[in-house]
Amino acid sequence: QSTGKPGAPVSIRIRGTTSINGLNEPLYVIDGVPIITNASDLTSGTIQGSDINPLVAINPNDIESIQILKDASATAIYGARGANGVILITTKQGTKGDMQVTFNSSVGLQQITKKLELLNARELAELGNAAVTEARKYYPDVAYNTAFALPSRFGKGTDWQDEIFRVAPMTNYQLSLRGGSDKTSYYLSGNLVGQEGIIKNSDFSKGTFRLNLDNQLSAKVRTGININLSRSVNNGVTTGVPNTLSNVVTMALLFNPGQNVYDPDQEGGYTYESNTINKVGNPVAEINETKTRITTSRVISDGYLDWKILKNLAYKFKFGMDAFFNKEQQYIPSFIKRGQEKGKGNNVNIDGYTWLIENTLTYDLEVQKHRFNFLLGQTAQRYVSESAEIAVERFNDDRLGYYDLGAAIDKTILTGYNTWSMLSGIARVIYNYDNKYYLTASGRTDGSSKFGALHKFGFFPSVSAAWRISKEPFMQSVTAINDLKFRISAGTVGNEGIPPGSSLSLMANRPYFFGEGANAKVIGTYVYSLENQDLKWEVTTQYDAGLDLSLFESRIEFIAETYLKNTSDLLLYIPVNTSSGFQFVWANVGNLQNKGMEFSVNSVNLKEQFKWNTRFNISFNRNKVTNLDKSSTIYGNSIMNIVDWTMIREGEPIGNIYGYKSDGIIQLNEDPSSVPFFPSKIPRYGDRKYIDKNHDEKLTIDDYFKLGNTNPDFSWGFKNTFTYKNFTLDIYTQGDYGNKIVNFNRFFLESFDGFQNNSKVALQRWTETNPTNKYPRANASPHGNVMSDVIVEDGSYARLKEVTLSYTLPDKILGKLHIRSVQLALSGRNLYTLTRYSGYDPEVSIFGGSVYGKGADYGPYPMAKTYLFSLNVTF
Repeated sequence: QSTGKPGAPVSIRIRGTTSINGLNEPLYVIDGVPIITNASDLTSGTIQGSDINPLVAINPNDIESIQILKDASATAIYGARGANGVILITTKQGTKGDMQVTFNSSVGLQQITKKLELLNARELAELGNAAVTEARKYYPDVAYNTAFALPSRFGKGTDWQDEIFRVAPMTNYQLSLRGGSDKTSYYLSGNLVGQEGIIKNSDFSKGTFRLNLDNQLSAKVRTGININLSRSVNNGVTTGVPNTLSNVVTMALLFNPGQNVYDPDQEGGYTYESNTINKVGNPVAEINETKTRITTSRVISDGYLDWKILKNLAYKFKFGMDAFFNKEQQYIPSFIKRGQEKGKGNNVNIDGYTWLIENTLTYDLEVQKHRFNFLLGQTAQRYVSESAEIAVERFNDDRLGYYDLGAAIDKTILTGYNTWSMLSGIARVIYNYDNKYYLTASGRTDGSSKFGALHKFGFFPSVSAAWRISKEPFMQSVTAINDLKFRISAGTVGNEGIPPGSSLSLMANRPYFFGEGANAKVIGTYVYSLENQDLKWEVTTQYDAGLDLSLFESRIEFIAETYLKNTSDLLLYIPVNTSSGFQFVWANVGNLQNKGMEFSVNSVNLKEQFKWNTRFNISFNRNKVTNLDKSSTIYGNSIMNIVDWTMIREGEPIGNIYGYKSDGIIQLNEDPSSVPFFPSKIPRYGDRKYIDKNHDEKLTIDDYFKLGNTNPDFSWGFKNTFTYKNFTLDIYTQGDYGNKIVNFNRFFLESFDGFQNNSKVALQRWTETNPTNKYPRANASPHGNVMSDVIVEDGSYARLKEVTLSYTLPDKILGKLHIRSVQLALSGRNLYTLTRYSGYDPEVSIFGGSVYGKGADYGPYPMAKTYLFSLNVTF
């Protein structure tokens, strides 16, 4: 999780990054039906602060089990949709017997895990004056900021972090009914969630309803239906947006603490902007007056029919539907710094659905110790969405906001339509000899409408084998081992995670202006993408080997796995010769490799009256771009107009960070003119030095070094469960090691120029009387943002992720109350993090899991520390 924003998405990687432009998120399958989880299929992405988690439609309390499929053979049955792994979610079903009523509730509080140490009002004024004094040594015309006159008159001033952060409540209530007869079973639940964000005026709420119904129509036919309805409302604030000072958190860090929150003489009643040169907007005005809301209604449903045709022959029909109705609204008043003249508003509606039809035949055959399972299947899926957006500017009145967009003077209306479809067939055979030797082979053909006419279909085979060594006669005397199995697999899967129509020439409208006046604007149509009928599947070939070991009557269970994944024909959006009249085209270029190991150990340490169980896992992954063909370098996402901070290059891993290496500070005993520096810039005493890698006596991109990688060397998790009588204590810790974070916040927080507030480290800056070699001088004529190792930090961390103490009422008390079970629990999340990272939280990335910007920190929504009390009662 890279953000603490309520309702925000979570990025998951299973065994590394397998695609550069395509999707890397796993496939989520709920009760056998894949659901839409790509945020770009659900939201427009045009409204800042509107990102949501597509999985919030599901109530976690409705989940019976979760299974993660990783290797090629296990994911092969899902074809292209399972290229990045599969997460199988099975929801609770009805059970035979009397109705069981369960009420679950939790209430809690959230708070920021830490605040950053910033200058107070007096310290900032002193820094501002010192920066001008230093600059005037070389540029006498630099003027002092009158707002910083007489620093002694300032106190601590306004703590803008305190002004935007709060202790925020959260609630979760669920009621479920479960039961059934010999033929019919049911599960019914309702859920209400309310979560206020730790940033004021941000919140998330949702309601869900689920009905799972199964019916045995006859001895041979069984049917069922699952329906999940949800509606969520997310009121957001702008955080983590690059290339702007309009992030609420960035504003709070940089706004002048010498100013008050409110100014009745200003429009809107707020101090309009910081009176320093960068003129940062008022963060309190931003969170109070800018309105951003995203409302999503969703219906996820499926139905099935099982028909046992013969004793060993069965047919299954399944139909699934995932429909969504999404509305995004935003209004920025005229008196907010980033608002356009007389206000700016947006309203976006996106409605869509995907349906799935599956038909499968299975046949079981058993001949003595030989067991076979044969499967033939067919799948068809289609996605359709329509969108309508109105973007407006210039209002005569701010008060109605996005409810009165028609009153705007300037209007832009956009509409869109997206659709794609898939058609697949699969054959699989599973062989088992005496539960000792196992063999599985499958072949799947997937067809996608996204590819060129000659390459719409791809064939993806897989095979796996396993040997249960513990069943061999020579192992029977080894009593300590109760299970030992070795397994291997190999297979290919496709990836088609690109926009619909990527192989086609697409058209769009554009305004053209001829002359002046009311009739000067003419709307024309142009072709904006180049056709590529050779566009085909991105293919990942994976090899796996694993060992499962169970010792001492399963008191110790050990699993070791290793894998190699080679992705070929990478789907990339590459530049083309401008003489073609186009800029980019989708094409298959390049190869990518991932390899790694995974280990897990589960143990029952004590099992008497006092019980102690542990679960530990650790994973290692390495990736490398083995070929990029026509594209030599792919640049990362821009932050503060810097794009070369991360680059994807042939022969190197994804996630590499590049920049200058610092080399201390220019001291008084040095000659500044002999120090290699940036063209058109003059080095001075107290400026930071950088290594001239190619010794040409100037600093350019050719002097960049590799400064680290945003991916960890390894990730780990460790859970301990202690049980004594009716008390249970769960302690879960997890962490990453070896990854780097690019803390772009430090561009401003350590600028020492007096243009905005700074970190407390400004008090340790270089002066003639404090010739430190760590921090440069104050300077009101700075050299600009420099991408270097100064802002690259160790992102390793170990976190006390969750601690839960629960108590279950004894049966003798429950019997008197005629209640089946009662459990009380206290829990805390994100309680403590051990890290050297200076930002709010090391688990940060404003671009989420994007390969173009993972590990970037700039004005994020911080993670929260949470305390919860829970009550679960079953009647």
